[in-house]
Amino acid sequence: KSPAPTSTQVFFFVLPLEGYDNETVEIDFHVQGSVLTLEGGTATMVLSVNGQTTVADFPANTDESYLQSLKFTARSPTECRLSVFLLVGRDSTNSDAEAYINTLSIDAEIPSASEGT
Repeated sequence: KSPAPTSTQVFFFVLPLEGYDNETVEIDFHVQGSVLTLEGGTATMVLSVNGQTTVADFPANTDESYLQSLKFTARSPTECRLSVFLLVGRDSTNSDAEAYINTLSIDAEIPSASEGT
């Protein structure tokens, strides 16, 4: 009965990164999933890595897959704190309003260093 019913899900992990002191580390993160929103429903996916963030908003009447990417760059040694936040909301005055969002995979790609480095 609240004016803006919502549901959330959070995934979080910490990945220690080791390497030579002050070596630059790059990781390309890719989050794939799917979203379905009916009239009166909305969905949002937030991908954050150590404060670097990308957001995808999905309006009502969306039925699609999504792929969000984020490049993380830091000096080692460090740790990588990744979180994925999923949020759905619905119009409480619309009894047919529904929204679904999920994450199917979280991939990390560490580009190879060029020769001689």
